[in-house]
Amino acid sequence: MAIIYSLICFGGRTGKTVTFTVSGSVVNLTNHGLRDGKGVAFTSTGTLPTGLTAGTIYYVRSTGLNTFTLHSTQADAISNTGQVTFTTTGSGTRSVKGEYFLSLTPAQLARYGAAGSERIYDGLRSWHIARNSLCTEYDEEWAEIGEAFTEVNTLTMVLSMQSARNVITPTIDGVVTEAFHAGKYLSGYIKHHDNSAGSNISVSSYRAIIEGITLLSPLSSTHAISTANGSSVDRCFVVGGFPGPSTSIGILSGNTLSYVTNNVVVGFAEGVRFQQYGYGLIFANNLMTKNTRGVYTISGTTSQIFGYFYNNISVGNTTSNWHTQSGQIERATNNAGASGDTIWTKSGGTSLICSTADFVDWGNNDFRLVGGSGLIDSGAAFFGFPTQDVARNERPAYAGGGAEQIDVGPFEKDLGFGPRPASHTLTLRNVAIGSRILIESQDGGTVHYNALASSSEVVATITVYGDARDQWVIKVRKASESPFYIPWSTLTTVTAGESSIYVSQTPDE
Repeated sequence: MAIIYSLICFGGRTGKTVTFTVSGSVVNLTNHGLRDGKGVAFTSTGTLPTGLTAGTIYYVRSTGLNTFTLHSTQADAISNTGQVTFTTTGSGTRSVKGEYFLSLTPAQLARYGAAGSERIYDGLRSWHIARNSLCTEYDEEWAEIGEAFTEVNTLTMVLSMQSARNVITPTIDGVVTEAFHAGKYLSGYIKHHDNSAGSNISVSSYRAIIEGITLLSPLSSTHAISTANGSSVDRCFVVGGFPGPSTSIGILSGNTLSYVTNNVVVGFAEGVRFQQYGYGLIFANNLMTKNTRGVYTISGTTSQIFGYFYNNISVGNTTSNWHTQSGQIERATNNAGASGDTIWTKSGGTSLICSTADFVDWGNNDFRLVGGSGLIDSGAAFFGFPTQDVARNERPAYAGGGAEQIDVGPFEKDLGFGPRPASHTLTLRNVAIGSRILIESQDGGTVHYNALASSSEVVATITVYGDARDQWVIKVRKASESPFYIPWSTLTTVTAGESSIYVSQTPDE
């Protein structure tokens, strides 16, 4: 089994064909998707327009969906100054490639295959078309998105590759790229489905993972994204047409053992629709707002919907926030909605009341929780809860050493204590039960841990300071009751990470 990595970036490996208009010195590229300040370079099988040099990096300022101008520096492009002009349109096939791709080193390119034939594509749909016939059930296919741009499609992308697992992520080798939206509305890489027919991404392969991207479907009359058995949709912005066609759906969910977590769904006739069954579904920490109906179930099937529903917010939708609840759902608690809503609860679960005033700037799509919101520290820490929020912030937020509890919804509120300090997790093995364990700095100035051992294995997670406090003396003593042991101690210096020490206590009878 292997992981087959592919890279998604503007223009891909082969670039895109462009034309030039002398009047206004405009570059023409249908649905170019470039952001202001992006760097590009041009080549031609004939000649480039007079005024442009092959291989030189120019910086883009978008002047429309299909046109952009060129500027000498990134700052000029953003401020609309220093435009580069040309006096002819050139000849031959003229192509554009992105600075991001052109700046990749041989070592970086090697991640994606043999030189000259690397798996580097200009969008997710191109990736799927290229890899669909080449994948195997023994391998995983990963699409790593390297930069922020908008991919515009008019056809549905059916994620159907029959590989062991398909992954779409704005990371490369685990490192987050600028393709990630960072919790900001319409930022990072955007997959734009520009058609009233079909879906943005329809998942039909099991165990697929889609995370950290924006799906824009303003015209879609079906769903923006659907799940399949064992699949995961996490940390995505799913954006419709406010509300778009009357049949539009943000997320079509309800599949067995699927995970839908940390998503923001806005602008659809139905934010989320649940289909029948969905055994073991986890639907948690999502926000549905500015839709016609927030959470909806297919008519006549409400008694056949299963799954677990935690920490979701559905509020600020025009017709309804929470539709009829299925009596078959397995667990529902700590979900939030407006006063008067029938918020989903089950098995002794609780519900919370909120409004659009709980967000920093609901009108301008800033859905972070405002200070003082009752949704802060009010979430349920269910088994396997997502340990990062939609912006990849730590969940629960660091509380400066105080009690920590997760928030309701996709955003975790920063409590103002800064980042969590580094720590070292120490495991002491073979400890006599009832022993007193003392861990302190060797100079005696700081006590890190002081407790009785209730089992033969003791785990202590202790802050790492990067100074003399990280030079520990560990003392283990059992003298209060029989059997007695001679005191045992050892010295160690720790850094962030973990370690294990075998304790050799000698009986003292």
